[in-house]
Amino acid sequence: MNAELAELQAQQLVSNIKLLVVDDEPRLLASLEALLKNKDYQVDIALGGEIACQKLEQNHYDAVLLDLNMGDFDGFAVMAFMADKRINTAIVVVSGEATFDAVRKALRLGASDYVKKPYSPGELFATIDSTLLKKHSHVDSLVAIGVDSSEQEAASEKQQKSNNLFSKAEQIAKVGYWEWDDLTDKCISCSEQYAAIMDMTVEQMIKQISTDKVDRKFIFEGDSERYIQVVDSAVESNQGYDIKYNCYTNAGRLIYIHEIGEPVLNDHGVPIKWVGTIQDITESKKAEEKLRRIGHYDVLTNLPNRVLLADRLSQAMTHCQRHNRSLAVAYLDLDGFKEVNDTHGHYIGDELLIGLSQRMKEALRDGDTLARIGGDEFIAVIVDLDNIEDKKPVLERLLKAAAEPVTVGDVVLQVSVSIGVTLYPQDSADADQLMRHADQAMYVAKNAGKNRYHLFDTV
Repeated sequence: MNAELAELQAQQLVSNIKLLVVDDEPRLLASLEALLKNKDYQVDIALGGEIACQKLEQNHYDAVLLDLNMGDFDGFAVMAFMADKRINTAIVVVSGEATFDAVRKALRLGASDYVKKPYSPGELFATIDSTLLKKHSHVDSLVAIGVDSSEQEAASEKQQKSNNLFSKAEQIAKVGYWEWDDLTDKCISCSEQYAAIMDMTVEQMIKQISTDKVDRKFIFEGDSERYIQVVDSAVESNQGYDIKYNCYTNAGRLIYIHEIGEPVLNDHGVPIKWVGTIQDITESKKAEEKLRRIGHYDVLTNLPNRVLLADRLSQAMTHCQRHNRSLAVAYLDLDGFKEVNDTHGHYIGDELLIGLSQRMKEALRDGDTLARIGGDEFIAVIVDLDNIEDKKPVLERLLKAAAEPVTVGDVVLQVSVSIGVTLYPQDSADADQLMRHADQAMYVAKNAGKNRYHLFDTV
């Protein structure tokens, strides 16, 4: 009974909390609004910083969930406006921007906490609850101590906030610092975040650095020689260095590090110590690699897309010119795919595309390329042909791979493929024209009865 009462009281408390969500991306704004309303929060939204300032001046909110990157009127401008207008609303930054400088600036401007995109709903809810709890606890404590001690409390709180600011920014941005005494050739200090990044305690980290010179033992073998060259060169020239490299933590995790080191010189230009930072940028590297892959590969089938196809076809044509070889460009269009989509829906259609793309890829040889260029259309680049007859076995395998039944759940599907082919350099067109010629030949194959290939006539 007590548990049920407590749960009811918690729900009533949440339902009385009013949040303002600020972002300049309508879809993200709508998604976050729905997520919070599902948790029974009262939610208001603002599309951009200027609208947010208007709403903050006109309404009371318990907390504002604020994006940073919003064009000219960004999250920093909103926080500066709130400070200028003395709007005492708790601020939780919800942003993909998590550099050390950005985090530190946000905290200095009054942010209570920071949630980095992408985030889990549980992480977001916990941060909101913690922020509101701290805010209400602070109000209660001010009432309890009375007016006489308010200035002392304010000064103490300001000092504590200043002390925590740097470590908070370090933690969010995953940045740690270190100091190296050039005279004793030992590590003087390192931050808790540096040690945490390397899965060690501060004491372990200092001992490790002093013994092993900036933890070279942990550096990934492929980056070790480059790292040593960069750092040793910087030490010899008394100049700073800036390097990114892979390294293992004490727990065996492979992470990607951005390290900056600078010498501190005396009046005679002689280094007395080195100071530096390391930042764990593993997540940002993965995000960059994902974006790079999205830019070159089809999301559904994981086959090369038009961009990567153009690059590979260009390279293959250059290879043909240098080595007196031929290649075939084959344009593939599935027969009957529209009927599958219309009858069974797009989910089944997508699963069919995934299965067929894998089969057709396996029908090619090493060095050949199969790309998806949209819908149910593919292009194959068949390379290193001694003569035009060499293409036939590959084309026959492609026809067979497409015609075999595919089972998706309880549904058995069967389609075929029509293929148009042109040969280079027999067809001396450029890459774009080669694909158009193969497309034209594909329509001839389709009109001739489908499930076959047709060679483009260059005459």
